[in-house]
Parts: sequence; C-alpha cells; structure tokens
Amino acid sequence: MVRMQRSGGYLELAGRFQLRWKPASDLETLVNIHGRELDGSTRLFRANIIAPDRGGLTEGFSRDRIAIDGRNTRELNAHGMTVEVRYRTGTHELVSLTGMERRTDTPGNTRRPRHGPRFWHPPCTWAIPWKSAGGLRFSRDAKDYTARRVEAPSVSGAGGIGPIHRSPTDSAWSGDLSMRYTVSSGVQTYIRAARGFRAPSIQGRLLFGDMVSVAGTETIYSIEGGTKMRLWDGRLRFNLAAFHYRLHNQQLTAVGDEANFNRLVNTDRTLGRGFEAEVTLAPTGRLRLTTGLSYYHTRIEDDDLAVQGCGAPCTVLDLPGPEPGTVRLDGNGLPQAPRWIADAILRYPVILPDGSYLAATAYLAYRSAVRFFLYESVEFQDDRLLECGVRLSYLARESGLEISLVGRNIFDDVSFTGGIDFNNLTGFVIEPPYWAWN
Repeated sequence: MVRMQRSGGYLELAGRFQLRWKPASDLETLVNIHGRELDGSTRLFRANIIAPDRGGLTEGFSRDRIAIDGRNTRELNAHGMTVEVRYRTGTHELVSLTGMERRTDTPGNTRRPRHGPRFWHPPCTWAIPWKSAGGLRFSRDAKDYTARRVEAPSVSGAGGIGPIHRSPTDSAWSGDLSMRYTVSSGVQTYIRAARGFRAPSIQGRLLFGDMVSVAGTETIYSIEGGTKMRLWDGRLRFNLAAFHYRLHNQQLTAVGDEANFNRLVNTDRTLGRGFEAEVTLAPTGRLRLTTGLSYYHTRIEDDDLAVQGCGAPCTVLDLPGPEPGTVRLDGNGLPQAPRWIADAILRYPVILPDGSYLAATAYLAYRSAVRFFLYESVEFQDDRLLECGVRLSYLARESGLEISLVGRNIFDDVSFTGGIDFNNLTGFVIEPPYWAWN
C-alpha cells in the first residue's frame, strides 16, 4: 500500500514577558521570561538523489514526491529566563547577566544551561577625531544535560539506554578593544581586536549511537578593520571591512558516517580571513538599491584530527587517517562555508493620494560552492546557489493594515543545501517556488 501525504509544515507558538524595574537613577533591572512550543515535521530527506562518482542531481529527480518509511515529526518545548542588572557609576557601567534555559526535543533530551557573565566596558575619548572603547568580560558557564533512549530503531538491534548525565563547567575571560577615526563628516575608519570564547558543548543524539560527546571550550582571537562612507548627501553609502581570526580548540560536529550519529570534536587550530562590502544607492527619492559582497577563506590546521568518512558509496578526496575508515581533515576548509556570497535588494515605493503606499521589492541571493561535511568528497557538495524573490505590498495609512504578495525562489533553483551520508546518497534541496498572501 502506498500512502500519499503532505510534509514540511509546522505549528509554532512563542511568547515573551518582560519587566523593567528602575529603583534608582543609576540602577536598572530587566527580567525576561520566554517560551516556545513547536509541533511539525523535519526537513525532507530525499534518498538516492545524488549522482555517484560525479555529484549533482540524479536523472528523474522530482521535487513533488519523496519516499520515506519512518515517522517525520519534530516536537520542541523550550522556556527560560534572563535577568540583566545595570549599575552606572559616572562614566562607567557594570552589567550582570544571568540566565537559565530548559529545552526538550523529540528524542527526549533535556538541557539546562546556566551562565553568569560580568561586563566592564569603559568608553574613552581622545583628542578628536580619535575615539576608543574597550570591554572585559568574565563568564562562568555550567550545563546539566540528561539523555535517554527509551526505544531504538529495529534495524539497529539495540535497546534502551540511559539516563546519561553530563555536567561540563568552565570559566573564561573575553574582551575587545577598538579605535575609531573620523576622516571627515562622511568618512570614518575603525580597527578592532577581540578575544571570545564558546563554553563546552554537548551532543547527545542517542537514536543510533550510545555515546554522549562533550567538546571543550573554544577560544577565538580576531582583528578587523574597515571604513564607512556616507556620500552624495547620504544617497550613497559604502561599508568595507576586512578580518582575520584564529580559533583554538574549535568545536566541530562530525555527522553521519556508517553509524549515523553525531559526535563533537575539537580541532587544534582554525584560521579564517576575508572581507565584506556593502553598497546602498538611492539615486532618486524613492528607488533604493542595496548590494553586498563577501569573501571567506577558512582552513583547519590539525595534523592528528581524523573522522570517519561516508557510509554511503561516495568518493572521498582526503588522505586516509590512522584508523581504518577514517580520513584526515588537516588543510580542509569548514563545511557550509562558501568562498563567495553576494546579494542585491531593489525596492521602489509609491505614495498614494490618501497617504497609503505601494511597494515593490525584488531580491537576488548567490553563494559559491560548499561542502556538506568535514571531509571532502565528490558527491556531498554543491556548486552554487542562486535564488530570486519578489514582494508586492500595500500599506493602509489609517489602519496600518499591510497586504503583501510574496514570491520566493521564483525561478525554481534546485540546489543542494545538505546531505546525509550514513548509508545512501541522500540530500536535501532548496525550498521550491513559493507564492503566498500575507
């Protein structure tokens, strides 16, 4: 029997309550209580749509149909609270931020992160046109994580497991220092150096695997500089920034392979550099064009880091690792990190006699080639993505009612956005053309 059904929808409810209390002019407290519930389906996995030995879509691919033999559900319940306290002392400000989050998803994983950073961020003004600012933060992060598997898929031959508990804790200093120079009323340059960190992370997907992995603290050192220009009476804006960063013990997720479960690893060092540019042009009072271009180059540097390759019959291009079935990652770029990204947005509003207005907006988004996993293969990558969309809107002046016709991916680009590599050439593609009234 073949059953046809619709997939890909969801119902989401979210809310937030905020309370601001200011008992004195120099003391302020903000309490945030929030929650979210989601009931829907997961991303649609399409088995055997990647052509072996060459990549790309197989012949006969159709967006309209998929074949699955399992449940396609996604449920999420999350809620938490943050408390932010600010105390001003003259030209300085002390900030305390404390939060707690609880999240439960479909597999039954529960996570309770707790953190309490402290900030010190004194501004400093030198002889005009120089300005500088710096900040220092101390953070302590603690997580309590519990995972259990009540029932395993029948194909695995495994049973229940758990509960498994993990409670990683760490503390770290981070901060930044920046300098800004005003060249003229419309031109400004800046440079900024920073040290940041990411607390230990936990991966506890127990559907097929029996291990809860923990990645240690990640630190990043970065420097960036750039310029911001406002020209032609503000109708032309140009922003340019270049950056370089170095990550130590970066947290990476090794996904899939023959076992079909995720685990966290730390790499010795990751380097990254690039630039970002943005131009906004308003040649008339109404027409506005915004364009962006960015370049990123990333590189993993770790002589000993190796992960398992694909479980599907793919063609791996990396050198073999020390253990059978593993491959080395030294010299690879990061996954899902295209070298080039470009976008353009064109908007033209028309004001009606009653004060209401019509607006037409079109956008174009491009990215260059990406790999889906830490290792490099012929099959699990995509050459490029090019998406175009439009939006036609009417905004009533009196009621504030807005009615819009929205179109996304109107030229039906069929680019891969990811894959699954554990036992077949499974992929997922960009969403199909979409038209809707809002």
